[in-house]
Amino acid sequence: MRVIRRGALVLALTGVAPHQAPAQQPPVAIVDVTVLPMDTERRLEHQTVLVADGRIRAVGPVREVTVPAHATRVDGRGRFLMPGFAEMHAHLPGTGASPELVERVLFLYVANGVTTARGMLGNPTHLALRDSVARGRLLGPRLFVAGPALGGSAVPSPEDGRRQVREQRAAGYDHIKIQEGLSLESYDAIVTTAKAVGIPFAGHVPDAVPLSHALDAGQATVDHFDNYAATLDEDGEVTDAELHALMAATRAAGVWVVPTMALWETFRSAEPVESLQQRPELQYVPAAFVDSWSQAVANIRR
Repeated sequence: MRVIRRGALVLALTGVAPHQAPAQQPPVAIVDVTVLPMDTERRLEHQTVLVADGRIRAVGPVREVTVPAHATRVDGRGRFLMPGFAEMHAHLPGTGASPELVERVLFLYVANGVTTARGMLGNPTHLALRDSVARGRLLGPRLFVAGPALGGSAVPSPEDGRRQVREQRAAGYDHIKIQEGLSLESYDAIVTTAKAVGIPFAGHVPDAVPLSHALDAGQATVDHFDNYAATLDEDGEVTDAELHALMAATRAAGVWVVPTMALWETFRSAEPVESLQQRPELQYVPAAFVDSWSQAVANIRR
């Protein structure tokens, strides 16, 4: 369960949850690598990183870290090593996806250094997918999965929201996905029930729900910067003081923002759709996906 991509040295030493590392594998030592610890703007050169049983056991200068004789050694000279990336708004393959497609998507995450992914467009198949990765049956990032999104069409009444939260919690989902279209009453019913049964709720901020209300409710994340622009632009102007006050309120509430900037940069880009389709990374994506994605981008730009 290791992926080692040469070049910049992107390493996913285990594609499973840390507490589910494959048994009986020898330690892995990345020797003489430059570590980017990501705690501050710095680089640690000529380091050896020792990983055993799914955990980093040692990080230090080459001369100070003892590498066990039975360890798998990776030459890190001229390369960089950093913590794994986390994809915080993933759309995992849906119901009916072929096993080949599922394996390809999960492998591409790990091959590109993504070691954690939070699914935000859920269905029951994702529960089995999450558990297969955790048990080492599939190579992929550690998964946290939402159930089917709770939006206006799925939750026409507060009681529907309460019922579906309880059902998703019992099914074993990791969090609730809030979607657009909820009434304020249904949103509050979801929030109250989620807190009562102990499951986080995250995602969009419906138009009927003031952003300040979602912050006060303790929504775990606000994705896509939902309703921030609308809140700041109520009077047609945005001052630095208003911006700083909203950011301070977000931080004080303990709410994280998932900006998905790559999404907006693609949607708002002046680059023609035909040019987007020629991006080299799309060679790894099924042609049908590229076609549907291109059409969605074109529709949004209209």
